[in-house]
Amino acid sequence: YFLNTSLSYDATIKKQDAGRYVILDAFGGVYIDHDFIGLRNIEPLLKSYEIVCGSEESDWLAIVGGFFASIPNHRLLKKMIVDLNRPEIACKFPLEAAGPMFVKRNMVEYVLVHGNQGIKVYGNKFFYPIGWYAKEKLWAFQRADLKDAFPESYLIQEYDASWLN
Repeated sequence: YFLNTSLSYDATIKKQDAGRYVILDAFGGVYIDHDFIGLRNIEPLLKSYEIVCGSEESDWLAIVGGFFASIPNHRLLKKMIVDLNRPEIACKFPLEAAGPMFVKRNMVEYVLVHGNQGIKVYGNKFFYPIGWYAKEKLWAFQRADLKDAFPESYLIQEYDASWLN
């Protein structure tokens, strides 16, 4: 029943963002945006959790979906898919329709009802050590030096913003 909603999206990025939740719901696994640089094996971060994602801050205030892992058929993903099918959500700006604001709102609503057992939100040092507002700082590094420069990071998002095209 999500297909009709997906076809109504006015921006390709909405379909792509929404698709990650539908696929994770069906199969489980890890979703990583194309503009991440891998530094370390993420497998140790996934153990013992049903849902894993990251925040662009040190706490839950800036949960985003550029890195998102889940077991299949998790209740949070079911909630997100129901929310994706709401016409008043589908017509919003991409960040609200299926992007970071969508992820944060759904996560907070879910945790308020069900608690956060089985959910891990890692702080920014793990995946987002350089925020989108300071992405130019990343350009000062050679890729080979990033692992040493960010010893606690597993991934680093480059924030290429190609979805705006």
